[in-house]
Amino acid sequence: MTSIFARLLDSSENPTGVHVYTIDMTDRKQTEEALRESEDLFSLFMRYSPIYTYIKEVTPHESRVVQASRNFQEMIGLPGEGMVGKTTPELFPPELAAKMTADDWAVVSKGEVIEVEEELEDRSYTTIKFPIVRGEKNLLAGFTIDVTDRKRSDEERLALERQLQQLQRLESLGVLAGGIAHDFNNILSSVLGNAELALTGLSSDSSAHENLSEIARASHRAASLCREMLAYSGRGKFVTEAVDLSALIEGMLDLLKSTISKKAHLDLHLDKGLPSLEGDPIQLSQVIMNLVINASEALGESGGAIRIVTSVREATREYLRQCYASPDLPAGRYITLQVSDTGSGMDAETLTHLFEPFFTTKFMGRGLGLSAVLGIVRGHKGALRVRSEPGKGATFNMSIPISEAVIRTVPGVEAGAEDDWRGKGTILLADDEEAIRALGARMLSRMGFTVLMAADGQDAVDLYRERKDEVSLVILDLTMPRMDGQEAFRELRELDPKVRVIVSSGYSEQEAIVGFSNQSLAGFLQKPYTMAQLTELLRVALAADQKTEA
Repeated sequence: MTSIFARLLDSSENPTGVHVYTIDMTDRKQTEEALRESEDLFSLFMRYSPIYTYIKEVTPHESRVVQASRNFQEMIGLPGEGMVGKTTPELFPPELAAKMTADDWAVVSKGEVIEVEEELEDRSYTTIKFPIVRGEKNLLAGFTIDVTDRKRSDEERLALERQLQQLQRLESLGVLAGGIAHDFNNILSSVLGNAELALTGLSSDSSAHENLSEIARASHRAASLCREMLAYSGRGKFVTEAVDLSALIEGMLDLLKSTISKKAHLDLHLDKGLPSLEGDPIQLSQVIMNLVINASEALGESGGAIRIVTSVREATREYLRQCYASPDLPAGRYITLQVSDTGSGMDAETLTHLFEPFFTTKFMGRGLGLSAVLGIVRGHKGALRVRSEPGKGATFNMSIPISEAVIRTVPGVEAGAEDDWRGKGTILLADDEEAIRALGARMLSRMGFTVLMAADGQDAVDLYRERKDEVSLVILDLTMPRMDGQEAFRELRELDPKVRVIVSSGYSEQEAIVGFSNQSLAGFLQKPYTMAQLTELLRVALAADQKTEA
Protein backbone atom coordinates (compact mmCIF):
# COMPACT_ATOMS: atom_id res chain seq x y z
CA MET A 1 0.00 0.00 0.00
CA THR A 2 1.08 3.60 -0.71
CA SER A 3 -0.29 6.58 1.32
CA ILE A 4 -0.38 10.28 0.31
CA PHE A 5 -0.82 12.89 3.03
CA ALA A 6 -2.44 16.30 2.28
CA ARG A 7 -2.71 19.18 4.83
CA LEU A 8 -6.07 20.98 5.03
CA LEU A 9 -5.99 24.81 5.35
CA ASP A 10 -8.67 27.37 6.07
CA SER A 11 -9.21 30.62 4.18
CA SER A 12 -6.43 32.20 6.17
CA GLU A 13 -4.19 29.25 5.29
CA ASN A 14 -4.14 28.01 8.81
CA PRO A 15 -3.87 24.20 9.18
CA THR A 16 -7.19 22.70 10.07
CA GLY A 17 -6.38 19.02 9.57
CA VAL A 18 -4.78 16.26 7.43
CA HIS A 19 -6.28 14.36 4.55
CA VAL A 20 -4.82 10.90 3.89
CA TYR A 21 -5.04 9.15 0.47
CA THR A 22 -4.20 5.44 0.39
CA ILE A 23 -3.45 3.67 -2.97
CA ASP A 24 -3.24 -0.11 -3.39
CA MET A 25 0.02 -0.70 -5.44
CA THR A 26 -0.06 -4.51 -5.29
CA ASP A 27 -1.06 -5.11 -8.92
CA ARG A 28 1.37 -2.54 -10.21
CA LYS A 29 4.29 -4.01 -8.26
CA GLN A 30 3.35 -7.51 -9.37
CA THR A 31 3.23 -6.34 -12.96
CA GLU A 32 6.61 -4.62 -12.67
CA GLU A 33 8.07 -7.71 -11.01
CA ALA A 34 6.66 -9.93 -13.72
CA LEU A 35 8.11 -7.61 -16.33
CA ARG A 36 11.52 -7.69 -14.69
CA GLU A 37 11.38 -11.48 -14.50
CA SER A 38 10.33 -11.61 -18.13
CA GLU A 39 13.19 -9.33 -19.16
CA ASP A 40 15.64 -11.36 -17.08
CA LEU A 41 14.32 -14.58 -18.61
CA PHE A 42 14.59 -13.15 -22.14
CA SER A 43 18.10 -11.93 -21.36
CA LEU A 44 19.07 -15.40 -20.12
CA PHE A 45 17.50 -16.97 -23.22
CA MET A 46 19.48 -14.68 -25.51
CA ARG A 47 22.62 -15.39 -23.51
CA TYR A 48 22.43 -19.20 -23.40
CA SER A 49 20.55 -20.02 -26.59
CA PRO A 50 22.37 -22.88 -28.37
CA ILE A 51 21.18 -21.54 -31.73
CA TYR A 52 21.72 -18.09 -33.17
CA THR A 53 18.70 -15.94 -32.26
CA TYR A 54 17.85 -12.33 -33.17
CA ILE A 55 15.11 -9.73 -33.61
CA LYS A 56 15.20 -7.09 -36.35
CA GLU A 57 13.25 -4.00 -37.26
CA VAL A 58 12.64 -4.07 -41.00
CA THR A 59 11.89 -1.51 -43.69
CA PRO A 60 11.80 -2.09 -47.46
CA HIS A 61 15.40 -0.89 -47.67
CA GLU A 62 17.14 -2.14 -44.52
CA SER A 63 17.06 -4.57 -41.62
CA ARG A 64 18.41 -3.32 -38.29
CA VAL A 65 19.25 -5.59 -35.34
CA VAL A 66 17.22 -4.97 -32.18
CA GLN A 67 18.32 -8.00 -30.19
CA ALA A 68 20.89 -10.75 -30.80
CA SER A 69 21.95 -13.80 -28.83
CA ARG A 70 25.42 -13.77 -27.39
CA ASN A 71 26.61 -16.70 -29.48
CA PHE A 72 25.43 -14.91 -32.64
CA GLN A 73 27.48 -11.86 -31.74
CA GLU A 74 30.50 -14.06 -31.04
CA MET A 75 30.06 -15.81 -34.37
CA ILE A 76 29.98 -12.46 -36.20
CA GLY A 77 32.96 -11.32 -34.14
CA LEU A 78 31.38 -8.42 -32.23
CA PRO A 79 31.76 -8.19 -28.43
CA GLY A 80 28.94 -7.43 -25.99
CA GLU A 81 25.95 -5.74 -27.64
CA GLY A 82 27.99 -4.88 -30.72
CA MET A 83 25.36 -6.16 -33.16
CA VAL A 84 22.49 -4.15 -31.72
CA GLY A 85 21.59 -1.18 -33.90
CA LYS A 86 23.62 -2.30 -36.87
CA THR A 87 22.12 -2.93 -40.31
CA THR A 88 22.58 -6.13 -42.30
CA PRO A 89 25.14 -4.64 -44.76
CA GLU A 90 27.27 -3.62 -41.75
CA LEU A 91 27.43 -7.22 -40.58
CA PHE A 92 27.51 -9.44 -43.66
CA PRO A 93 29.06 -9.53 -47.16
CA PRO A 94 27.14 -7.38 -49.69
CA GLU A 95 25.58 -10.19 -51.72
CA LEU A 96 24.44 -12.11 -48.65
CA ALA A 97 23.25 -8.91 -46.94
CA ALA A 98 21.10 -7.96 -49.95
CA LYS A 99 19.47 -11.38 -49.96
CA MET A 100 18.87 -11.24 -46.20
CA THR A 101 17.23 -7.80 -46.45
CA ALA A 102 14.94 -8.98 -49.26
CA ASP A 103 13.99 -12.09 -47.29
CA ASP A 104 13.33 -10.02 -44.15
CA TRP A 105 10.99 -7.62 -45.97
CA ALA A 106 9.15 -10.55 -47.57
CA VAL A 107 8.50 -11.97 -44.09
CA VAL A 108 7.07 -8.78 -42.55
CA SER A 109 5.21 -7.57 -45.65
CA LYS A 110 3.50 -10.91 -46.32
CA GLY A 111 3.22 -12.05 -42.72
CA GLU A 112 4.69 -15.44 -43.61
CA VAL A 113 7.17 -17.82 -42.04
CA ILE A 114 10.08 -18.77 -44.31
CA GLU A 115 13.03 -21.14 -44.10
CA VAL A 116 16.22 -20.29 -46.01
CA GLU A 117 19.62 -21.88 -46.58
CA GLU A 118 22.65 -19.60 -46.22
CA GLU A 119 26.42 -19.92 -46.65
CA LEU A 120 29.00 -17.84 -44.77
CA GLU A 121 32.75 -18.44 -44.63
CA ASP A 122 32.53 -22.11 -45.69
CA ARG A 123 29.82 -22.80 -43.14
CA SER A 124 26.23 -23.78 -43.91
CA TYR A 125 23.22 -22.44 -42.01
CA THR A 126 19.48 -23.00 -41.95
CA THR A 127 17.40 -19.99 -40.82
CA ILE A 128 13.71 -19.76 -39.89
CA LYS A 129 12.23 -16.22 -39.92
CA PHE A 130 8.77 -15.15 -38.73
CA PRO A 131 7.00 -11.77 -38.20
CA ILE A 132 6.28 -10.17 -34.80
CA VAL A 133 3.30 -7.84 -34.42
CA ARG A 134 4.11 -4.76 -32.30
CA GLY A 135 2.29 -1.56 -33.07
CA GLU A 136 3.35 0.09 -36.27
CA LYS A 137 6.86 -1.37 -36.24
CA ASN A 138 7.77 -4.12 -38.70
CA LEU A 139 9.61 -6.66 -36.59
CA LEU A 140 10.77 -10.18 -37.26
CA ALA A 141 12.55 -12.85 -35.26
CA GLY A 142 14.90 -15.46 -36.57
CA PHE A 143 16.57 -18.68 -35.51
CA THR A 144 19.74 -19.72 -37.34
CA ILE A 145 21.23 -23.21 -36.97
CA ASP A 146 24.75 -24.20 -38.06
CA VAL A 147 24.16 -27.34 -40.15
CA THR A 148 27.67 -27.62 -41.59
CA ASP A 149 28.63 -30.84 -39.79
CA ARG A 150 25.27 -32.44 -40.44
CA LYS A 151 25.40 -31.46 -44.10
CA ARG A 152 28.92 -32.81 -44.49
CA SER A 153 27.89 -35.99 -42.71
CA ASP A 154 24.91 -36.35 -45.05
CA GLU A 155 27.15 -35.72 -48.06
CA GLU A 156 29.66 -38.30 -46.85
CA ARG A 157 26.86 -40.79 -46.22
CA LEU A 158 25.42 -40.19 -49.70
CA ALA A 159 28.90 -40.49 -51.23
CA LEU A 160 29.45 -43.76 -49.37
CA GLU A 161 26.05 -45.04 -50.47
CA ARG A 162 26.85 -44.15 -54.08
CA GLN A 163 30.23 -45.85 -53.74
CA LEU A 164 28.64 -48.98 -52.27
CA GLN A 165 26.02 -49.01 -55.02
CA GLN A 166 28.77 -48.65 -57.58
CA LEU A 167 30.76 -51.41 -55.90
CA GLN A 168 27.71 -53.70 -55.93
CA ARG A 169 27.13 -52.91 -59.61
CA LEU A 170 30.78 -53.56 -60.43
CA GLU A 171 30.76 -56.77 -58.38
CA SER A 172 27.63 -57.96 -60.20
CA LEU A 173 29.17 -57.14 -63.56
CA GLY A 174 32.42 -58.75 -62.42
CA VAL A 175 30.67 -61.99 -61.43
CA LEU A 176 28.87 -61.97 -64.77
CA ALA A 177 32.06 -61.24 -66.73
CA GLY A 178 34.04 -63.88 -64.83
CA GLY A 179 31.35 -66.50 -65.33
CA ILE A 180 31.05 -65.75 -69.04
CA ALA A 181 34.84 -65.82 -69.46
CA HIS A 182 35.05 -69.17 -67.65
CA ASP A 183 32.33 -70.81 -69.77
CA PHE A 184 33.62 -69.22 -72.95
CA ASN A 185 37.12 -70.50 -72.22
CA ASN A 186 35.69 -74.01 -72.04
CA ILE A 187 34.11 -73.55 -75.48
CA LEU A 188 37.32 -72.05 -76.87
CA SER A 189 39.26 -75.03 -75.59
CA SER A 190 37.28 -77.28 -77.88
CA VAL A 191 37.44 -74.89 -80.87
CA LEU A 192 41.16 -74.14 -80.57
CA GLY A 193 42.17 -77.68 -79.71
CA ASN A 194 40.28 -79.29 -82.55
CA ALA A 195 41.61 -76.69 -85.00
CA GLU A 196 45.18 -77.43 -83.92
CA LEU A 197 44.68 -81.18 -84.11
CA ALA A 198 43.23 -80.81 -87.59
CA LEU A 199 46.15 -78.61 -88.64
CA THR A 200 48.73 -81.18 -87.53
CA GLY A 201 47.23 -83.70 -89.93
CA LEU A 202 47.05 -81.35 -92.91
CA SER A 203 49.56 -80.31 -95.49
CA SER A 204 50.20 -76.58 -95.70
CA ASP A 205 49.06 -76.83 -99.30
CA SER A 206 45.62 -78.06 -98.30
CA SER A 207 42.69 -75.75 -99.10
CA ALA A 208 41.43 -76.16 -95.52
CA HIS A 209 44.77 -75.22 -93.91
CA GLU A 210 44.26 -71.44 -94.12
CA ASN A 211 40.66 -71.72 -92.86
CA LEU A 212 41.74 -73.77 -89.86
CA SER A 213 44.62 -71.36 -89.20
CA GLU A 214 42.18 -68.46 -89.16
CA ILE A 215 39.95 -70.37 -86.71
CA ALA A 216 42.96 -70.84 -84.44
CA ARG A 217 43.92 -67.15 -84.69
CA ALA A 218 40.35 -66.06 -83.95
CA SER A 219 40.29 -68.41 -80.95
CA HIS A 220 43.46 -66.81 -79.60
CA ARG A 221 41.90 -63.33 -79.99
CA ALA A 222 38.78 -64.52 -78.20
CA ALA A 223 40.94 -66.00 -75.44
CA SER A 224 42.64 -62.59 -75.08
CA LEU A 225 39.23 -60.96 -74.61
CA CYS A 226 38.42 -63.60 -71.97
CA ARG A 227 41.60 -62.67 -70.12
CA GLU A 228 40.45 -59.04 -70.13
CA MET A 229 37.07 -60.11 -68.75
CA LEU A 230 38.79 -62.08 -66.00
CA ALA A 231 40.94 -59.03 -65.23
CA TYR A 232 37.81 -56.87 -64.99
CA SER A 233 36.20 -59.35 -62.61
CA GLY A 234 39.34 -59.31 -60.42
CA ARG A 235 40.10 -62.89 -61.45
CA GLY A 236 42.94 -62.17 -63.83
CA LYS A 237 46.09 -64.23 -63.89
CA PHE A 238 48.63 -62.67 -61.53
CA VAL A 239 52.14 -64.05 -61.07
CA THR A 240 53.36 -61.57 -58.50
CA GLU A 241 56.91 -60.47 -57.90
CA ALA A 242 58.74 -57.44 -56.57
CA VAL A 243 58.13 -54.63 -59.08
CA ASP A 244 59.87 -51.27 -59.34
CA LEU A 245 57.06 -49.21 -60.87
CA SER A 246 59.34 -46.40 -62.09
CA ALA A 247 61.69 -48.88 -63.79
CA LEU A 248 58.71 -50.66 -65.35
CA ILE A 249 57.51 -47.39 -66.91
CA GLU A 250 60.99 -46.51 -68.14
CA GLY A 251 61.18 -49.88 -69.85
CA MET A 252 57.90 -49.13 -71.64
CA LEU A 253 58.81 -45.65 -72.88
CA ASP A 254 59.55 -46.60 -76.49
CA LEU A 255 56.30 -48.55 -76.69
CA LEU A 256 54.31 -45.72 -75.11
CA LYS A 257 55.76 -43.11 -77.46
CA SER A 258 54.95 -45.22 -80.50
CA THR A 259 51.38 -45.80 -79.29
CA ILE A 260 50.21 -42.31 -78.39
CA SER A 261 49.33 -39.45 -80.72
CA LYS A 262 52.24 -37.62 -82.35
CA LYS A 263 50.74 -34.41 -80.92
CA ALA A 264 50.92 -35.73 -77.35
CA HIS A 265 53.94 -34.95 -75.17
CA LEU A 266 54.97 -37.26 -72.32
CA ASP A 267 55.98 -35.41 -69.15
CA LEU A 268 57.67 -37.88 -66.78
CA HIS A 269 58.26 -37.43 -63.05
CA LEU A 270 59.41 -40.87 -61.88
CA ASP A 271 60.65 -41.40 -58.32
CA LYS A 272 63.90 -43.34 -58.59
CA GLY A 273 63.81 -44.42 -54.94
CA LEU A 274 60.43 -46.15 -54.90
CA PRO A 275 60.03 -49.21 -52.66
CA SER A 276 59.02 -52.38 -54.49
CA LEU A 277 55.38 -53.40 -54.69
CA GLU A 278 53.85 -56.84 -55.05
CA GLY A 279 52.51 -57.07 -58.55
CA ASP A 280 52.28 -58.82 -61.86
CA PRO A 281 54.47 -56.73 -64.22
CA ILE A 282 52.48 -57.84 -67.28
CA GLN A 283 49.16 -56.79 -65.77
CA LEU A 284 50.61 -53.54 -64.42
CA SER A 285 52.02 -52.81 -67.86
CA GLN A 286 48.49 -53.21 -69.22
CA VAL A 287 47.24 -50.66 -66.66
CA ILE A 288 49.94 -48.15 -67.63
CA MET A 289 49.33 -48.67 -71.34
CA ASN A 290 45.54 -48.32 -71.04
CA LEU A 291 45.76 -45.16 -68.93
CA VAL A 292 48.25 -43.52 -71.26
CA ILE A 293 46.25 -44.45 -74.39
CA ASN A 294 43.09 -43.13 -72.73
CA ALA A 295 44.90 -39.86 -71.96
CA SER A 296 46.18 -39.62 -75.54
CA GLU A 297 42.68 -40.10 -76.95
CA ALA A 298 41.35 -37.45 -74.54
CA LEU A 299 43.76 -34.92 -76.05
CA GLY A 300 42.20 -35.37 -79.49
CA GLU A 301 43.52 -33.59 -82.57
CA SER A 302 44.62 -30.52 -80.63
CA GLY A 303 47.29 -32.46 -78.73
CA GLY A 304 48.66 -31.60 -75.31
CA ALA A 305 50.60 -33.08 -72.40
CA ILE A 306 50.36 -36.43 -70.65
CA ARG A 307 51.95 -36.29 -67.21
CA ILE A 308 53.12 -39.54 -65.56
CA VAL A 309 54.15 -39.39 -61.91
CA THR A 310 55.23 -42.13 -59.49
CA SER A 311 55.52 -41.52 -55.76
CA VAL A 312 54.83 -42.86 -52.27
CA ARG A 313 51.61 -41.72 -50.58
CA GLU A 314 50.42 -41.98 -47.00
CA ALA A 315 46.84 -42.87 -47.88
CA THR A 316 44.26 -42.03 -45.24
CA ARG A 317 40.91 -43.78 -44.83
CA GLU A 318 39.27 -40.57 -46.05
CA TYR A 319 41.30 -40.65 -49.28
CA LEU A 320 40.63 -44.35 -49.87
CA ARG A 321 36.89 -43.85 -49.35
CA GLN A 322 36.94 -41.47 -52.32
CA CYS A 323 38.44 -44.15 -54.57
CA TYR A 324 36.58 -46.57 -56.80
CA ALA A 325 35.38 -49.84 -55.30
CA SER A 326 37.79 -49.82 -52.35
CA PRO A 327 35.79 -49.06 -49.17
CA ASP A 328 37.66 -51.54 -46.95
CA LEU A 329 41.29 -50.84 -47.80
CA PRO A 330 43.46 -50.01 -44.76
CA ALA A 331 45.23 -46.68 -44.38
CA GLY A 332 48.97 -46.83 -44.91
CA ARG A 333 51.81 -46.37 -47.38
CA TYR A 334 50.96 -46.91 -51.02
CA ILE A 335 52.92 -46.72 -54.27
CA THR A 336 51.05 -44.25 -56.48
CA LEU A 337 50.92 -43.92 -60.25
CA GLN A 338 49.36 -40.69 -61.54
CA VAL A 339 48.46 -40.25 -65.20
CA SER A 340 46.93 -36.89 -66.10
CA ASP A 341 46.12 -35.14 -69.35
CA THR A 342 45.26 -31.63 -70.53
CA GLY A 343 42.33 -32.82 -72.61
CA SER A 344 38.65 -31.94 -72.67
CA GLY A 345 37.80 -33.61 -69.35
CA MET A 346 34.64 -35.43 -68.34
CA ASP A 347 31.36 -34.45 -66.69
CA ALA A 348 29.86 -36.14 -63.63
CA GLU A 349 27.55 -38.34 -65.72
CA THR A 350 30.45 -39.72 -67.74
CA LEU A 351 32.43 -40.44 -64.57
CA THR A 352 29.61 -42.61 -63.19
CA HIS A 353 29.87 -44.93 -66.22
CA LEU A 354 33.61 -44.72 -66.79
CA PHE A 355 34.50 -48.25 -65.63
CA GLU A 356 31.57 -50.09 -67.15
CA PRO A 357 32.54 -52.66 -69.81
CA PHE A 358 32.61 -51.33 -73.38
CA PHE A 359 31.63 -47.80 -72.28
CA THR A 360 33.20 -45.03 -74.35
CA THR A 361 32.49 -41.40 -75.19
CA LYS A 362 34.28 -41.61 -78.53
CA PHE A 363 32.60 -44.25 -80.67
CA MET A 364 31.10 -47.71 -80.42
CA GLY A 365 32.65 -49.71 -77.56
CA ARG A 366 35.68 -51.68 -78.67
CA GLY A 367 36.79 -53.48 -75.52
CA LEU A 368 37.01 -53.52 -71.75
CA GLY A 369 39.67 -50.77 -71.52
CA LEU A 370 39.34 -48.91 -68.23
CA SER A 371 37.09 -51.59 -66.74
CA ALA A 372 39.97 -54.06 -67.13
CA VAL A 373 42.25 -51.48 -65.47
CA LEU A 374 39.93 -51.33 -62.48
CA GLY A 375 39.81 -55.11 -62.29
CA ILE A 376 43.60 -55.38 -62.31
CA VAL A 377 43.95 -52.70 -59.62
CA ARG A 378 41.35 -54.44 -57.47
CA GLY A 379 43.16 -57.75 -58.01
CA HIS A 380 46.31 -56.09 -56.63
CA LYS A 381 44.33 -54.91 -53.57
CA GLY A 382 44.79 -51.35 -54.75
CA ALA A 383 42.67 -48.25 -55.24
CA LEU A 384 41.84 -46.12 -58.25
CA ARG A 385 40.77 -42.47 -58.06
CA VAL A 386 39.66 -40.22 -60.92
CA ARG A 387 39.31 -36.45 -60.91
CA SER A 388 38.00 -34.61 -63.96
CA GLU A 389 35.93 -31.61 -65.01
CA PRO A 390 34.84 -30.45 -68.44
CA GLY A 391 37.61 -28.39 -69.99
CA LYS A 392 40.12 -29.25 -67.23
CA GLY A 393 41.48 -32.62 -68.31
CA ALA A 394 41.49 -35.77 -66.20
CA THR A 395 43.76 -37.31 -63.56
CA PHE A 396 43.90 -41.03 -62.74
CA ASN A 397 45.60 -42.11 -59.52
CA MET A 398 46.42 -45.78 -58.95
CA SER A 399 47.58 -46.75 -55.44
CA ILE A 400 48.95 -50.19 -54.54
CA PRO A 401 50.06 -51.02 -50.99
CA ILE A 402 53.71 -51.45 -50.10
CA SER A 403 54.61 -54.82 -48.61
CA GLU A 404 57.75 -56.81 -47.97
CA ALA A 405 56.20 -60.18 -48.83
CA VAL A 406 56.32 -61.47 -52.39
CA ILE A 407 53.80 -64.15 -53.39
CA ARG A 408 54.65 -66.56 -56.13
CA THR A 409 52.06 -68.89 -57.64
CA VAL A 410 52.60 -72.16 -59.43
CA PRO A 411 54.89 -71.36 -62.37
CA GLY A 412 53.13 -70.68 -65.63
CA VAL A 413 53.72 -72.65 -68.78
CA GLU A 414 55.07 -71.21 -71.99
CA ALA A 415 54.38 -72.46 -75.43
CA GLY A 416 57.20 -74.06 -77.38
CA ALA A 417 57.42 -77.63 -76.11
CA GLU A 418 59.82 -79.99 -77.78
CA ASP A 419 58.06 -81.30 -80.88
CA ASP A 420 59.63 -84.74 -80.66
CA TRP A 421 58.82 -85.35 -76.99
CA ARG A 422 56.71 -88.45 -76.37
CA GLY A 423 54.96 -89.44 -73.17
CA LYS A 424 54.26 -92.85 -71.75
CA GLY A 425 51.96 -94.22 -69.11
CA THR A 426 48.36 -93.47 -68.24
CA ILE A 427 46.75 -90.07 -67.71
CA LEU A 428 43.43 -89.73 -65.85
CA LEU A 429 41.50 -86.80 -67.37
CA ALA A 430 38.48 -85.47 -65.41
CA ASP A 431 36.21 -82.83 -66.96
CA ASP A 432 32.44 -82.47 -67.01
CA GLU A 433 32.48 -81.12 -70.61
CA GLU A 434 32.26 -84.09 -72.97
CA ALA A 435 33.82 -82.16 -75.86
CA ILE A 436 36.84 -81.19 -73.74
CA ARG A 437 37.26 -84.75 -72.49
CA ALA A 438 37.23 -86.05 -76.05
CA LEU A 439 39.65 -83.36 -77.23
CA GLY A 440 42.01 -83.93 -74.31
CA ALA A 441 41.97 -87.67 -74.94
CA ARG A 442 42.97 -87.15 -78.58
CA MET A 443 45.76 -84.75 -77.61
CA LEU A 444 47.11 -87.09 -74.94
CA SER A 445 46.85 -90.13 -77.20
CA ARG A 446 48.80 -88.29 -79.88
CA MET A 447 51.55 -87.65 -77.29
CA GLY A 448 51.71 -91.39 -76.56
CA PHE A 449 49.64 -91.63 -73.34
CA THR A 450 46.89 -94.05 -72.48
CA VAL A 451 43.87 -92.04 -71.33
CA LEU A 452 41.23 -92.72 -68.68
CA MET A 453 38.28 -90.30 -68.74
CA ALA A 454 36.05 -89.21 -65.85
CA ALA A 455 32.90 -87.06 -66.12
CA ASP A 456 33.29 -85.48 -62.66
CA GLY A 457 35.34 -85.53 -59.50
CA GLN A 458 33.60 -88.55 -58.02
CA ASP A 459 34.20 -90.60 -61.16
CA ALA A 460 37.86 -89.55 -61.06
CA VAL A 461 38.27 -90.70 -57.44
CA ASP A 462 36.53 -94.02 -58.16
CA LEU A 463 38.68 -94.67 -61.24
CA TYR A 464 41.87 -93.79 -59.40
CA ARG A 465 40.93 -96.07 -56.51
CA GLU A 466 40.59 -98.99 -58.95
CA ARG A 467 43.62 -98.26 -61.15
CA LYS A 468 45.98 -96.00 -59.20
CA ASP A 469 48.97 -98.27 -59.89
CA GLU A 470 48.57 -97.52 -63.62
CA VAL A 471 47.99 -93.76 -63.42
CA SER A 472 51.03 -91.53 -63.94
CA LEU A 473 49.21 -88.21 -63.54
CA VAL A 474 45.71 -86.75 -63.07
CA ILE A 475 44.33 -83.70 -64.90
CA LEU A 476 41.42 -82.27 -62.87
CA ASP A 477 38.95 -79.66 -64.01
CA LEU A 478 38.23 -77.24 -61.18
CA THR A 479 34.46 -76.82 -61.62
CA MET A 480 32.55 -80.12 -61.85
CA PRO A 481 29.22 -81.48 -60.53
CA ARG A 482 28.91 -83.97 -57.65
CA MET A 483 32.52 -83.41 -56.59
CA ASP A 484 34.62 -80.45 -57.73
CA GLY A 485 38.36 -80.36 -58.35
CA GLN A 486 39.33 -79.31 -54.82
CA GLU A 487 37.26 -82.04 -53.18
CA ALA A 488 38.52 -84.62 -55.66
CA PHE A 489 42.12 -83.55 -55.00
CA ARG A 490 41.70 -84.09 -51.25
CA GLU A 491 40.18 -87.53 -51.84
CA LEU A 492 42.99 -88.46 -54.22
CA ARG A 493 45.61 -87.35 -51.69
CA GLU A 494 44.03 -89.60 -49.09
CA LEU A 495 44.23 -92.53 -51.51
CA ASP A 496 47.81 -91.67 -52.51
CA PRO A 497 49.77 -88.82 -50.83
CA LYS A 498 52.19 -88.79 -53.81
CA VAL A 499 49.55 -88.48 -56.52
CA ARG A 500 50.53 -86.01 -59.27
CA VAL A 501 47.72 -83.60 -60.13
CA ILE A 502 47.43 -80.81 -62.69
CA VAL A 503 44.47 -78.46 -62.18
CA SER A 504 42.73 -77.06 -65.26
CA SER A 505 40.24 -74.17 -65.31
CA GLY A 506 38.67 -71.45 -67.38
CA TYR A 507 39.38 -69.14 -64.44
CA SER A 508 42.82 -67.68 -63.84
CA GLU A 509 45.63 -69.50 -62.09
CA GLN A 510 45.54 -67.05 -59.18
CA GLU A 511 41.92 -67.82 -58.39
CA ALA A 512 41.92 -71.49 -59.35
CA ILE A 513 44.72 -72.60 -57.02
CA VAL A 514 43.73 -70.54 -53.99
CA GLY A 515 42.00 -73.58 -52.43
CA PHE A 516 45.17 -75.65 -52.88
CA SER A 517 47.40 -73.55 -50.60
CA ASN A 518 50.17 -75.48 -48.86
CA GLN A 519 49.42 -78.47 -51.11
CA SER A 520 51.67 -79.63 -53.89
CA LEU A 521 50.28 -79.39 -57.42
CA ALA A 522 52.13 -80.64 -60.46
CA GLY A 523 50.97 -77.59 -62.41
CA PHE A 524 48.11 -75.43 -63.66
CA LEU A 525 46.55 -75.55 -67.13
CA GLN A 526 44.67 -72.39 -68.20
CA LYS A 527 41.83 -72.98 -70.65
CA PRO A 528 41.89 -72.67 -73.58
CA TYR A 529 45.28 -74.33 -74.00
CA THR A 530 47.26 -75.39 -77.02
CA MET A 531 48.83 -78.75 -77.78
CA ALA A 532 52.25 -77.17 -77.20
CA GLN A 533 51.28 -75.83 -73.77
CA LEU A 534 49.86 -79.19 -72.68
CA THR A 535 52.92 -81.02 -73.95
CA GLU A 536 55.35 -78.70 -72.18
CA LEU A 537 53.45 -78.86 -68.90
CA LEU A 538 53.36 -82.67 -68.91
CA ARG A 539 57.01 -82.89 -69.92
CA VAL A 540 58.08 -80.65 -67.03
CA ALA A 541 55.73 -82.27 -64.47
CA LEU A 542 56.74 -85.84 -65.30
CA ALA A 543 60.43 -84.98 -65.58
CA ALA A 544 60.36 -83.36 -62.13
CA ASP A 545 58.73 -86.47 -60.73
CA GLN A 546 61.34 -88.74 -62.29
CA LYS A 547 64.09 -86.66 -60.66
CA THR A 548 62.35 -87.03 -57.29
CA GLU A 549 62.13 -90.79 -57.67
CA ALA A 550 65.79 -91.02 -58.74
